[in-house]
Amino acid sequence: MVVAGGGHEYQKDANDVAGSYAGHTTPGSDAYPIVTTGADGKPVLIVTTDTEFSYLGRLVVDFDSNGELILSTLDNAINGAYSSDEATLQAAYGTSSSANTIIAASTIGAQVKTITDALNGVITTKEGTIYGYTNVYLEGDRVFGRTQEVNLGNITADANIFKARSAFQTAGVSTGLGAIFSLKNGGGLRASVGAINASGAKVAPVAVPGIKPAGAVSLLDVENALRFDNKLMVFDTTPTGLLNILNYAAGLSSGPSQQSGGYPQVGNIRFSYDPARSAGQKVRNAALYDDNGNLVSVIVQDGAVVSGAPSTIRCVALNFTANGGDSYPIKYLNPPTNTTVNNETSNFRYVLANGNLSASVTRSLDFTASTTYTSLGLSASDILGEQKAFQDFVVARHGSTSTAYNQADTPASQDLRIQILSSSGRGSNDTVITPAYRFADTAFTATQNDTSVSISINRTYGANAGSVTIRTDNGTTSTVPPFTAAVAGTDYTDADGTVVNFAAGETTKTVSLTLSPKTGATVPNRRFSVVLTASADGVLGTPSTAEVQILAVDTVKPTLTITSPAANAAISDLSPYTIQGIAGDARGIDRVTVALNGAAAVEATLGSATVTTSVPWSIDVAPATDSNSIVVTAYDLSGNSTALTRSFTFTQRTLLTLARTAPSGIALDAAGTVALAASPASNASALTPATANADPRS
Repeated sequence: MVVAGGGHEYQKDANDVAGSYAGHTTPGSDAYPIVTTGADGKPVLIVTTDTEFSYLGRLVVDFDSNGELILSTLDNAINGAYSSDEATLQAAYGTSSSANTIIAASTIGAQVKTITDALNGVITTKEGTIYGYTNVYLEGDRVFGRTQEVNLGNITADANIFKARSAFQTAGVSTGLGAIFSLKNGGGLRASVGAINASGAKVAPVAVPGIKPAGAVSLLDVENALRFDNKLMVFDTTPTGLLNILNYAAGLSSGPSQQSGGYPQVGNIRFSYDPARSAGQKVRNAALYDDNGNLVSVIVQDGAVVSGAPSTIRCVALNFTANGGDSYPIKYLNPPTNTTVNNETSNFRYVLANGNLSASVTRSLDFTASTTYTSLGLSASDILGEQKAFQDFVVARHGSTSTAYNQADTPASQDLRIQILSSSGRGSNDTVITPAYRFADTAFTATQNDTSVSISINRTYGANAGSVTIRTDNGTTSTVPPFTAAVAGTDYTDADGTVVNFAAGETTKTVSLTLSPKTGATVPNRRFSVVLTASADGVLGTPSTAEVQILAVDTVKPTLTITSPAANAAISDLSPYTIQGIAGDARGIDRVTVALNGAAAVEATLGSATVTTSVPWSIDVAPATDSNSIVVTAYDLSGNSTALTRSFTFTQRTLLTLARTAPSGIALDAAGTVALAASPASNASALTPATANADPRS
């Protein structure tokens, strides 16, 4: 006999009565058991039934003295799938009493009910705690998650990026180009999120009446899918380090017959590999992509790191993986047997539950051990786990039915993040390094008299002919700088759907957009947007949106004042020192630059303003000791400029931290007054307090 559990098929015979259960459909086979013949020619019975305890299967059969089934003893009046409902219970007890009454009168039934009620209370609470929604089944089956990219791997890898990026920002750490390589092990996906209906189709989570709406992602889903709840760590690597990690990952599975719990699930990256190649040489191409699927930077081409790849790549991984789990060569080259330091990785830190990053974690420590947490002054609860990361991401990105996750899982031949070149249907179709289209600048300008404006579009990695489509959007109004909204048909000709074609090898294309010229001295500045919308052969880079500014004719120079330093001032202050002032122009200030002591001009920061004639600006500089000169230049949107020069002398002051000390055994009164004196060296000027009546203890 074969008890074929796991398939969830509703198997029944002709006289079995189907129950009614949310999320379950009733069609099933009309045979219980299925009778077939084994390879030895002897009878075999196969039984199974629906999942979630919805049915109780019963099979009664006799065997002969040889241990072989006696098929004539099968009786479908006895055998079959009994629905776990009140009607079945009433029939078994020969009563019309309610299920609760029957159970209450049964000692065993009452004990079972006590247990199941308690369990149901926990499950109901978890299932009723909703974080967001998905329109699709989130694939987490080990057959797929340990051999190829799956969408549950994608969304959870993206969740880790979401939390890591926020922590980097809180800690004041730059993420460089913005992409953060996310790595998870497929073995960490413990269950799918969704349901399988009677026809075998994988569907989004079904509704639980009164508890959970259709498509909802609940606490129970999150805990089931990510049962290990590993902690999140960030670290830095080089392009070579990333290639080594990917090459190792690519060698963990050669297909469905070779499942590996270490098989990668990734985010902010696409890479291709050929399983037939030798170990360490499998990866063919790899590129970082942003959250919107735009190409950020090519890292590997034809198996080698490309020139110009970013020197530092931010990464987020589970602490299990970063620690060398599944033998990943992250902190060591060949863990666990070889503890040779991997010099391509550095700066390991935990992502904290409070949204920040921990101090750096020494490589030699066990990243998964509570003693390591304690050494940093942390507990396990202080470190963010993957469950909470997933919860927060779903709330932020997919928190309503209108923003439900909608990326259905795809076969390996259609996967984008992990492209297995030998997979069925893909062959050598490698789309990791596709042409990337982007505007040459974020803004393009014309004047009120112009009949057209030229827009430049750049393309990278475009060996073949290709194209990109653009659209135009009406502009928005702004007070500072002063713009009114340009409108299609009045100020410019709508270019929606315009296809820009690139010849093979062509890297730049100029597009002319038609404008409606205006005359007169009262014409305002106007603006509209041009957007790259789609490309059949490539992806959209950054920037994919640019502003077209139609500027009024303007020959008036902007106004400019320097409020600090005063002319010929003698300044004694900390370094850097802030130079600041006010610029103004009725048609709008574009920028203010400052050149110190003949060096190259540096653009100052423009502050917020309510009128165009009074825009604050400031910049921090490091003046030389004694004499300094600055040249400040203000530019309006039309390129008119005004320059001012100013001289001043500068003496750098240094903050001193003074600490009270006393011989051992003598206590200092924290509330008392302490007089401190300092005598400068003979070649130094007198010391003066930075703040009058300052607390001498600080």
